[in-house]
Amino acid sequence: MSEVRAEGRIIRTSGAMKAVFFAPLLVLSAAAAAQAPRVSYEMPSPEPIAVKIMASFTSCLVARDSRTAEALLAADFTTRDYRDRLQDFSHKYNGCLSGGRLRFNQLAFAGDLAEALMRRRQLSADRLAEAAQAEVAARGPAPTLARCVAEKQPREVFALFATPHASDEERRALMALRESLPPCTPANQTSVFNTVGLRAMLALAAYHLVTDGPPPSAGN
Repeated sequence: MSEVRAEGRIIRTSGAMKAVFFAPLLVLSAAAAAQAPRVSYEMPSPEPIAVKIMASFTSCLVARDSRTAEALLAADFTTRDYRDRLQDFSHKYNGCLSGGRLRFNQLAFAGDLAEALMRRRQLSADRLAEAAQAEVAARGPAPTLARCVAEKQPREVFALFATPHASDEERRALMALRESLPPCTPANQTSVFNTVGLRAMLALAAYHLVTDGPPPSAGN
């Protein structure tokens, strides 16, 4: 049986990506004979403001220096080099953050950058759908969950990026993707995400699809 559920505790994803988030988690288990998943999303209680500040901050960074943002997304976000370049970039334009300190996860930051760059380029759902179709025709099924979901439901994935972070609209957009999650999860494996992490992974997968570049790490 396939199941998607939200849990209000901290957890890490398995595999190459070791992202830790503090929002409720989206947990997906897929078996060989998958049935329709049971989906339950819970909104994070203290975290929405931090998620929204991050989205605003990255949009400001892209508006000020899109070339550096693009160069960052061409790198592997799981490496120390990426983290160092990310810190330099964010410190250079710390005026984008009015007061206080912002602590962020590398994956979440990369996902928000990807969304901001797609908006700046005025990319469309049609462009993502075309890129997904071409990718499947050229290379076959995607090897990673996020890329697989982006290829199976490109328009629904793009619609997700039009929703405000940490909102009811975002939750409904994620619910619309539930059909693709079980078949995109390898048999007999469990993938663990929260809404922030899943949205970030989908943003990176979509960005790399529409910019004709392969994802730089297995996490995409």
